[in-house]
Amino acid sequence: MLAIFKREMRAYFSTPIGYVFLAVFTAVSGVVFALSTYMADTASVSTYFTMMTVAYVLLIPILTMKIFSDELRSKTDQLLLTAPVSLTSVVFAKYFAALCMYMLAVTLSMVNFLFLAFNGYTVQLGIAVGMFISMILIGMACIAVGVFISSLTESQLVAVLLTMVVLVVMMFVNIFNSVIPYAWLRTVLSWFAINSRYGTLAAGRFDFTAILYYISIAGTFLLLTVRVFEKKRWH
Repeated sequence: MLAIFKREMRAYFSTPIGYVFLAVFTAVSGVVFALSTYMADTASVSTYFTMMTVAYVLLIPILTMKIFSDELRSKTDQLLLTAPVSLTSVVFAKYFAALCMYMLAVTLSMVNFLFLAFNGYTVQLGIAVGMFISMILIGMACIAVGVFISSLTESQLVAVLLTMVVLVVMMFVNIFNSVIPYAWLRTVLSWFAINSRYGTLAAGRFDFTAILYYISIAGTFLLLTVRVFEKKRWH
């Protein structure tokens, strides 16, 4: 598992994808932060966080599009199926490599808070930490979705587009709750709404149910990815 993780991390920096993702993520974060704080003359970062969760629909597919699609295109997925490690280890190794890249990007984006403080605004540490944790948790869920989609197609373009569509649905599915008459269906849709549980964490308050939710979403899609390759192994 560690060998696959290291290989994936090297791949991010031996190809343009890693650099492009970090550059685009940092640039988008900087622009959004400037528009939502400096331009609005406020130290409130709630608008920034909301806008960034929407930006994930475009940013995370860049990170996940080649995780398995590239293996399928080059037919090296057969090596993964016969590797002397479990399929679960392969999937999680690739997932953790993508997650590390994402965490690096989020960490770099936190520099925005320093500029806010240097310009005389009061930055509450609890809110900054809560926002960092929230961004990591939402990213965990979104990356797992991208990993799963990448395992279904050998086309990176298709993987990007499908991941965007799925993330858009999961981001905004709860807006339909007001027009759905069935309580059980509203409950189901709310479970898939990725952006409906970050508020408490982003405000700097601990919310175990939100943490468990995002971990559950990530685990569900990673296990689905494992199942995809288990079927390939036996067919």
